[in-house]
Amino acid sequence: MLWYNINLAAHRTDRWSGYVSAPGSEGAPFWNMIRTTYQDLQPKAGATASSSSGTPLIWGVVGVVVAALLVVLFALARRRRAHRIEE
Repeated sequence: MLWYNINLAAHRTDRWSGYVSAPGSEGAPFWNMIRTTYQDLQPKAGATASSSSGTPLIWGVVGVVVAALLVVLFALARRRRAHRIEE
């Protein structure tokens, strides 16, 4: 046997409701090509956001800093190259 199909899925039933499994109770709640799987999914009342809510902001700041450093390094390399040509 080269391949074994297993429907393995994990989902947060404490924070989300509306999961639809297909086919029936034996199927998987995601990637089952049924539109209601995603349309009926709703956050439960009183569910709090995870502590990683600031993570996108941190990655955004890191991305801006890296981009700024790349621009500075590119400008310095170009300036150095222009200086060598003049000599």
